[in-house]
Amino acid sequence: MNHIRLVVFDMDGVLVPIESSWGYVHAWLGVDNSVNLHAYLRREIDYVEFMRRDIALWIQAGVRHIREIERILSTVPLSPSALPSVEALRERGVRTAILTCGIDLLANRIAAVLGVDACWANSLQTTEDGLLTGNGIPNVTLENKHQYLRQLAERFNTPIEQTAYVGDSAFDIPLFQIVGFAVTTSPELQSFANLYLPFENLHKLPELLP
Repeated sequence: MNHIRLVVFDMDGVLVPIESSWGYVHAWLGVDNSVNLHAYLRREIDYVEFMRRDIALWIQAGVRHIREIERILSTVPLSPSALPSVEALRERGVRTAILTCGIDLLANRIAAVLGVDACWANSLQTTEDGLLTGNGIPNVTLENKHQYLRQLAERFNTPIEQTAYVGDSAFDIPLFQIVGFAVTTSPELQSFANLYLPFENLHKLPELLP
């Protein structure tokens, strides 16, 4: 097995103890996106429309400015084991990155705290004054997330075989299948990964990598 030179982390359910940053905002505002989600899963709408419909729920709930979303996401804590994990990886000369379909307002904050080398996440489109337009900017889409992982590896001049990915959802399975070492924080996905590691034990990751 190849020596791992790059570790790419999903965010939600891995670096932060929430299932979804989008879902966190929904719950905070008391809105339900299940209709949108099921339409997306049935492929009735694409990811851009999925984001648009989710953001529309927030606007209908009275949210107008991106600062309101940032304020909500500022309450999401960092997983306690995340910083020790990234620091240990850095000491070993392993590069790190975040690749998430979550919201960049949260991802960029987490990336800054951890000091990762790159962070790719989705954005909320706003006017110059910071008002939500109702559209999202799909920097990372669920259906093509594996392609973005390959791009990240290329950016760091690292073969995909020397890249590890840490994820927690069924959408991460295509990423598990292409990397040199796959790690899941979800017990339901153990059979798809090389290693099952609950997010509270993420600090053990550096010593378990090949």
